[in-house]
Amino acid sequence: MTKPAVFLAAALTIGAFASTASAATCAYSGAVSPNEGCMVGSENNDKADLLDGFFGVDSYSQIAKAEFGGMDEGSGLSVSGSVTSGSFSIMSSLYDTYETLVLVLKGGNGKPISPNDFVAYELADGTLSGTYSSPFSNSNSGNATGISHITLYGGGTPAPVPLPAGIGLLAAALGGLGVAGLRRRKRAA
Repeated sequence: MTKPAVFLAAALTIGAFASTASAATCAYSGAVSPNEGCMVGSENNDKADLLDGFFGVDSYSQIAKAEFGGMDEGSGLSVSGSVTSGSFSIMSSLYDTYETLVLVLKGGNGKPISPNDFVAYELADGTLSGTYSSPFSNSNSGNATGISHITLYGGGTPAPVPLPAGIGLLAAALGGLGVAGLRRRKRAA
C-alpha cells in the first residue's frame, strides 16, 4: 500500500470512530422541544458528574431542579405541567454564564422503565422556553410512565465578547496625542 493510501485508510478509520463517539442524538429526541440532540444516561439518578462528556462539554453544574410533588431547588428554571407533559422556561442570563444548557428528564415510577433512568437534552442556543413530554415507558407493559423531576445543568464557559478592533486604534491615537503634547511642552519651555 502506498503512503497516501495508508494515510487515507487511517483517516477514514479515525473518522468512523469519531462520528460514533460524538453522536448526540437518541430515539427520544422529540420529548423536549427545541433541542439540539439527546443522550441517555444509565445511572440510578442524574447528577452533574454523570453528564461530564455529554455534548462535548467536560464539566457540568446543576443550576435548578423542578421536583414533581416535592421541593424545587435553585433558580433559573420554571416548569408548569404534569409528570407526563408541560412547558418550561429558563432565565436568559444563564447564557452569560454557561456555554451549554442541558435539560434532564428523570424517569419516575413504573420500574422497569425504558429508557433506563434519565435522558439529557442539549438546548438550542438562546432557548428561553419550550415543551416537554415523558419519553419513559414501563419495559414490561409498554405503558407510559411519568417524570420524577426535571433538572437544568450548565456547562462550559461562553466565549468572551471580543473588543471592537477600533479600541486598539483609539489607544494608539490617544498615545500619539500624548506624545505630541509632551513635545509641544518641551518646545515652549
